[in-house]
Amino acid sequence: MTRALKIKKVLAFLLQVVFIFIAFVMQTSVLPIIPVFNCIPNLLLVLVSGYALVYGERRGMILGIIAGLLLDSFHSEHFGIFTMAYSSIGFSNGYFGHRVYEDNIMFRIYITAFSELAFNLMIYLIIFVFRSNFNFIYYFFSIIFPRVIFTCIFALLLSRYFMYVKKQVDLENYDAHKINKLKVKKDIEVI
Repeated sequence: MTRALKIKKVLAFLLQVVFIFIAFVMQTSVLPIIPVFNCIPNLLLVLVSGYALVYGERRGMILGIIAGLLLDSFHSEHFGIFTMAYSSIGFSNGYFGHRVYEDNIMFRIYITAFSELAFNLMIYLIIFVFRSNFNFIYYFFSIIFPRVIFTCIFALLLSRYFMYVKKQVDLENYDAHKINKLKVKKDIEVI
């Protein structure tokens, strides 16, 4: 891998971290001002899920840890809950993304809906069940279901961005493969 490609990958990762931070600020300070149906979409989950589908489980888990630490440090009574939830979702989406991913918007929406559902169920089980609050039907229809819908809407809006990122990653991988192939060809000619 050339030095320029390494620098490009580091800059891409730093840009992703900046987007995570911007999504955190929007999710915690801008969107609560204008809630729709008393619900705020989970922008951090959309970004972690999208990047994990494109870059794989390791990058998804790292970005999930960053997003979770941001939420845990500023908005959590129990430190570590959001970090665990986002990192596990980032890892699982990255795992399935490399094996199943296609340039299909509906696939991204289904994965985001499932991730949001899993995220909210984890939070429900960890926070509310330990407090002996078992009103799951109310929690599902007043919090989980609207949140899944609005998060999927934001995932749909950001899907073009992730498709662009995926094409750039594919081009980088193609170029790196082409460069390695040329190096192997030169080595064979030298021998």
